[in-house]
Amino acid sequence: MVSHNHTLLDVLENNAKQYPDKIALIEADNVPDKAKSITYKTLSERARILSSKIALQSKFGDRVIILMPNSIDYVVAFFACVYAGVIAVTAYQPGKKQRSWQRLNKIVKDCQPELALISPDSIGDIDNWSAKSGFSLNLLAIDSELETTPKVPWKKPNIDVDDIAYLQYSSGTTDSPKGVILTHKNLITNTSLIATQFDISERDIFLNWLPLYHDMGFVGLLLAPMRVAGQIYLVNPKKVAQSPQGLLKLIANVKATVTAGPNFFLDLAVKAVSSSDKETLDLSTLKTFVLGAGLINAHTIKHFNHYFSNTGLCPSAIKPSYGMAENCLLVTATTKPEDLALIEAEPTSFHKGKISVTSGLQANALPLINSGAIIPGISVKICQPQTHDELEDGKIGEILIAGDSLAQGYWQKPNLNSDNLNICVNGQSGFMRTGDLGFIHQNRLYITGRTKEVIPHQNKLYYPQHIEHTVMALSDNFAPFGGAVFNTSNDKQNAEIILVQELSRQGIKADHKKLIVQIRLAVKQIHQIKLAGVVLIKPGSLNKTTSGKIQRYACKQAYLSDSLSSLESWVDTAEVIY
Repeated sequence: MVSHNHTLLDVLENNAKQYPDKIALIEADNVPDKAKSITYKTLSERARILSSKIALQSKFGDRVIILMPNSIDYVVAFFACVYAGVIAVTAYQPGKKQRSWQRLNKIVKDCQPELALISPDSIGDIDNWSAKSGFSLNLLAIDSELETTPKVPWKKPNIDVDDIAYLQYSSGTTDSPKGVILTHKNLITNTSLIATQFDISERDIFLNWLPLYHDMGFVGLLLAPMRVAGQIYLVNPKKVAQSPQGLLKLIANVKATVTAGPNFFLDLAVKAVSSSDKETLDLSTLKTFVLGAGLINAHTIKHFNHYFSNTGLCPSAIKPSYGMAENCLLVTATTKPEDLALIEAEPTSFHKGKISVTSGLQANALPLINSGAIIPGISVKICQPQTHDELEDGKIGEILIAGDSLAQGYWQKPNLNSDNLNICVNGQSGFMRTGDLGFIHQNRLYITGRTKEVIPHQNKLYYPQHIEHTVMALSDNFAPFGGAVFNTSNDKQNAEIILVQELSRQGIKADHKKLIVQIRLAVKQIHQIKLAGVVLIKPGSLNKTTSGKIQRYACKQAYLSDSLSSLESWVDTAEVIY
């Protein structure tokens, strides 16, 4: 049951009173041997102690950035910010890759925090980075063993529902990361919708392996479970990426009922889990796997359900949904088995922006799966991108949304806010442009791509992911979800379509010239598109966001500046391929 709260502070305080001894969080990496855990009462007590220390170095409304790994201490740090009345900035502890430090530079320059909450083991690295970057940033290390009751007792701040709770920086698939302004009212509204739509309660066991700086990991698998006083296992995201079977074994061991993740996890799991490993898996307790954080692939769901059918997995556990940080998280949801609908679209009409559902007998029909049904409390419209005129069902346009979950805008981005917020549709104001394209069919939302990434070519619209999936399926020489397709031409009728494809470790030893010919033939045969260029790059070098989404714009810039980690490349010289 969802408790009645007005702010996030109320959420934790009420849980601490009603469920003081209930385990709230467990760090699952050492389960069951030496698992670190914390009760709701202790979580509240630690947040109070730390908030008093934060208050000594900041004031109400200041930004305080969290630079820590997924952990109980991260959650303590966030709620300490809430208890201190400051604006939390949910970030991450940067790793060894230069890319993570560069992204962090952009975030810090944008939000100008007064204070950074860090882990004791990262003091040296972050102090050096702060000095080199010229940031005037105070550091406060979080260590439960060193925490003591402060000399000045905690005083509950006067928090209003419209006060900013935190800044959620977007993953930046097509641009630099932007700080989404989320109020307590936004978050209380959206977490209530999540709890109601997915029917979660205090009896559920949640498994959170997603980064806490990502909206799905933070809102979907932390704040929403806390709304119902659930028990949450925190798992290291890197370990899951390296060993997907580890997550499935953990689901079985702790009898988890709810988790979430992106589409690519299902593909990785099928490839990583052997038939013998499946024999010991019991996934019968998993009632909900919310599938989001990117485009949904119908074949992937069908393959996953079939492969793990003998583990007790409920076929309706996979629940495709659509969400975004600008709406806290949830926009549409698959809540009932009948909501999960697969349709097949006639390709010619599809590429011209209209959906014509086929009978399933057409050989080249496009299988499309929805990202959930339209739910009460969130208004979803499909509009013409330039005029914002609403389109009828079955026509592809830009997705616009409105409701109490909708963010107040982007931090320090007045021009962006005026261009994308408070859009009027059919005389109703308050809508936001999502930048995503899609259509509505039978009250269900289907996502087709991004407005900035769709490729106009010969009076048709092509979507990068369709070409990328075709190439990925050709051979194990190509890294899963390691392709980026983009257009380098300004001609709206004749695109110059380029594919950058990451190789797998196996693919390094293959004949790269033959691989390029294989790619070109397949794309021409399946999509009737002649590629203008192909670049094969080193494993692990494709530009992606921190949540694993492909950064096609960044790949395009790297291609144009000749800065890709290229192993082999080809540019069209009008030669014939056989």
